[in-house]
Amino acid sequence: MKILTYDQLEDRSDIFLLWAKSFGFHCTSDWIDWWNPQDVRIKDTPIGFCAVEKSKLIGFVGVMHLPTRNKHGETENVGGIWAVATRPALGRRGVGRKLLDAAEDYFRKQGIRLSLLTTSRSIVACNWYASVGYKEIEAVNRYPHFYKFPPHRKGQALA
Repeated sequence: MKILTYDQLEDRSDIFLLWAKSFGFHCTSDWIDWWNPQDVRIKDTPIGFCAVEKSKLIGFVGVMHLPTRNKHGETENVGGIWAVATRPALGRRGVGRKLLDAAEDYFRKQGIRLSLLTTSRSIVACNWYASVGYKEIEAVNRYPHFYKFPPHRKGQALA
């Protein structure tokens, strides 16, 4: 399995099929090309990371920067995780974990100390996020929000 950025994918059409099947979210690469420079949260990011096996997309995790005020009133970027999806037939093979590792490594290299995501309790991923270290902070608009301080990996310099 290789992990690539969204921009490194040669054929992006599969990603939109995965999103449609996973979330009912329909869009095209033209829409992403339009959205990227418009949205401050993703315009300076790789948009996401893709797991590819035998030239086939098997998973995706989106990344964004969320400008947030810390307790000292300073603006600090928080890492946002969005659209985590893997092909159902490839569940329990570590695809999602490798994708989250890539996202968390990216955040660390950017000097981002905290990552956030939102999910629904009605999907399997809710418990899985907790099992990989995300902590629930509160439910907003009926969706629980989770956070994680990605741990420092051996041999990696702190940002």
